[in-house]
Amino acid sequence: MCATATVGITVTAGPPQIVSGYVFNDLNSNGLKGSGEAGTGVPLFVKLVPRSGSTCGTTATQAVAADQTTGAYSFQTVYPGDYCLVLDDNGTLTDVTPTIPSLLVNTTPTTISSVTVITSAVTDQNFGLKSSCEANAGVLSK
Repeated sequence: MCATATVGITVTAGPPQIVSGYVFNDLNSNGLKGSGEAGTGVPLFVKLVPRSGSTCGTTATQAVAADQTTGAYSFQTVYPGDYCLVLDDNGTLTDVTPTIPSLLVNTTPTTISSVTVITSAVTDQNFGLKSSCEANAGVLSK
């Protein structure tokens, strides 16, 4: 008779890295964080969501608040892999639908960004926002 055994192994692909960026008030609406472009002054969160191919998962593994004054956010412990960064108005991990306050519009292409973490920190993962009143100023006058 042969004996069998079950062994569980957890493999981590590498040491954790930092993923960081800014949620900023894009004063010139160019989608790039420039000098003098600070935080939005409203509470916003960035969520780290595992990604498979081009599909974001249904639950975030981490959520961090963007500093309202500077706009800075940072995930300090991100293991190598593929992720979505989701900009949201809350820190609930099960809510991965991007939502920003109605008075703001994004100036960067999207409120979801794909990122791959390998062996070094991933920086400048930025989200630009602008007041929707400024963005629509010309539309209201007829």
